[in-house]
Amino acid sequence: MGNVCQQAPEPAELCLLIDAENWSGALAYLNEASTNEVFYEDAEDDGRSALMKTIIKKGPESLILGIINRSQYDTRSVLEMLDNYNRTALHYAAMFSNSLSVIKLLIDKDEDCLLMETKTGSTPLDLAKERIEWGEGVQKEGILIALGHVPPPPPRPVEVVEKKEEKEEKKGGERRTSRRPSLKNDTFISRENEGKDTENLTGGKKKKKKFFGLF
Repeated sequence: MGNVCQQAPEPAELCLLIDAENWSGALAYLNEASTNEVFYEDAEDDGRSALMKTIIKKGPESLILGIINRSQYDTRSVLEMLDNYNRTALHYAAMFSNSLSVIKLLIDKDEDCLLMETKTGSTPLDLAKERIEWGEGVQKEGILIALGHVPPPPPRPVEVVEKKEEKEEKKGGERRTSRRPSLKNDTFISRENEGKDTENLTGGKKKKKKFFGLF
């Protein structure tokens, strides 16, 4: 998607106030600023808009919301404006903003920006991951989740894993023990047959012993 507006011939007053980080002056001027100033692209600053500049300089959220609302019925256009690198305001929020609420605000206004790519093919989530790898940014987990990152499930504690394995081993031992043959099926002679004639048990007659000796 290309730029949605033409560059103004001279720097807009709103952008000048933002560049100077005069936040109170920018908020006061915003009520008088024309719609063209909201859509102004600064040719001297890589084609960045007033919204992009505010986000990069970590301006107040009230100014960010004011710029978006000042675009009247063309909110998506101001959020989908591209600079010379095809970056949107959400790309810059992923790169510079420390405020989770600002990122959520931009997404709520236009979630299509989540899928927009720079000239190098980077989405806002890609830029946020790079930033966190550099050790920058706060609320990093919340920011990544807001931009579409799905965190992996947390690893189970070692103690829980060991107890589960011990429980499974115990169950396995019980199953092995239950397979042992019952004494009821064994061929051992029970106590009831002790001292009795074993004729019925052996299937033969009891043999008499012969004694030989002198009389």
